[in-house]
Amino acid sequence: MVRPAITSWDLVFAKIHDRHEQQAIYREHHRRIRRVLQSRGIGDEVLEDLVQEVFIVLYRRLPDRDHNVPLTTWIAGIARNAAFSHRRSVARKRAAARAIPEPVPAPGLDEVVAKSQAWLELWRFLDGLPVEQREIFVLVDLHGMRVPEVATLTGVPLNTLYSRIRIVRRRLEDHFGLAREA
Repeated sequence: MVRPAITSWDLVFAKIHDRHEQQAIYREHHRRIRRVLQSRGIGDEVLEDLVQEVFIVLYRRLPDRDHNVPLTTWIAGIARNAAFSHRRSVARKRAAARAIPEPVPAPGLDEVVAKSQAWLELWRFLDGLPVEQREIFVLVDLHGMRVPEVATLTGVPLNTLYSRIRIVRRRLEDHFGLAREA
């Protein structure tokens, strides 16, 4: 039986758990990996982290390496892919940060009190209306429904609803002292 030739990388793989072997691999290839990463636009602030990631991938993928591809090319490809993944991740994070809307400033206490008082006054006005008029006003002017939709919903004739909404709007203008539109 003919045994295949043992390459230096076969020995490295066999001793991959040996700390000294790992250090030797690191010393031999880390400069090249740094240069590849830097040429791909990786800044100094994350360079060492990515170099370490490349070595983790290198050790993990070593058994599956295509021996037809030169080792230095294979390692450079891993570094190139790590740089690409890093840049893509940074771009996603930036896009996500831009998608976060600016916080809306909280209303001041005076504004909160004024709105609360306005709503209370509106509810007092609504409580003084007959149920039929209140229903059409709430559905049309507060909920935004169209009068024909309310007619279908309630079964009340369309002209009756238009008359009721007109009466409620006049009463609202009088109650709040609003100027009538011509």
